[in-house]
Amino acid sequence: MLSSILASASSDKTLCLWDVAKGKLLRQFPAFQESVWCLTFCSDGKALACISRDSAIGLLDVTTGKELRRIGDARQGNSLIAFSPDGKTIASAPGDDNRTITLWELATGKEAMRFQQPPDPRSADAVLALAFSPDGRILVSSRRDGMVYLWEVASGKNLGQLRGHLGEVQALAFSADGRVLASGSADTSVLLWDVTGRTLISRVPSARLARHELESLWSSIASDDAIRARQALWELVAAAEQSVPFMKERLRPVGLVDAQRIAQLLLELDSAVFADREKASRELERQAELAEPLLRKTLAGDPSPEVRRRIEGLLSKLQGPVTSSETLRSVRAVEVLEHIATPEAHELLRKLAAGGAEARLTGEAKAALERLRSRPRLHD
Repeated sequence: MLSSILASASSDKTLCLWDVAKGKLLRQFPAFQESVWCLTFCSDGKALACISRDSAIGLLDVTTGKELRRIGDARQGNSLIAFSPDGKTIASAPGDDNRTITLWELATGKEAMRFQQPPDPRSADAVLALAFSPDGRILVSSRRDGMVYLWEVASGKNLGQLRGHLGEVQALAFSADGRVLASGSADTSVLLWDVTGRTLISRVPSARLARHELESLWSSIASDDAIRARQALWELVAAAEQSVPFMKERLRPVGLVDAQRIAQLLLELDSAVFADREKASRELERQAELAEPLLRKTLAGDPSPEVRRRIEGLLSKLQGPVTSSETLRSVRAVEVLEHIATPEAHELLRKLAAGGAEARLTGEAKAALERLRSRPRLHD
């Protein structure tokens, strides 16, 4: 769909969809109050995000022309937008001298996370370009002095910066496998960057590691230091023959949710005994991913103020950057398996994808398998 439809916007406050092959107008959206000057399709082409002069992000249904949601407001000053490949998140940044990048959940329209590019003492700090990696795990941004920044979406941490351009970096794009980043600059150059940190070609050279080295790397991919974790991740990819059996020993599918136990814990949140309420909260926090649907259902049912306060506290911990070292390790381990992509790696991903549907590990494994099925084959 995306390859055959073109979206255009004009200073006359109109937004149009065109059939590229036939050169015909398919739809003209109702007139906006202000000029529309930034457009992007989501990955499946069913929705279109746009920014008008009021700087709020409008999410439009391509088929009906109706506005699905309005994200942010004039205070954000948005001028750049980029959809995550899964269509669940949108990144935005202001066009003025503001170095803030915001991630929004499309399902709710709520802010999920913020990134801050470092200040530039020599020039204005405006973010000039945004792009997600094909797997949505990395967001890249650029600024006027030619610097490019990489961000880990799960943790919200900076993965480093790329310096090489003499002018503003105005365009960013990843290769299909996510291992090479292209940046285009006002200095008339296009640079290719190896984001694996290990090779200038699309394949990572193989390596042999001792058992204690595998243990050390397994520890490192759980690190709060995102740069250290990413270096370890690519070393595990390079040692595929050893790392897949090693991870098979340590990764297990998440069990199905015990609805009866969760229901009992929710009742105990309203216990007259403080110690019981605290104990129930701690156990629910450990199972928060699996319990989330039941937590939200309880919250919607007008619980007592005490139960509401505790559930809202639990749910707030599920939003924004991942802080749990075990969760970070599992997310990064799935990335390792996806990059390795051998039959053995596929088998382990399938086992992990069979876990509890609400668990993040299950969702990450399912998404990885889907991307692997649709990934174009690269020639040797």
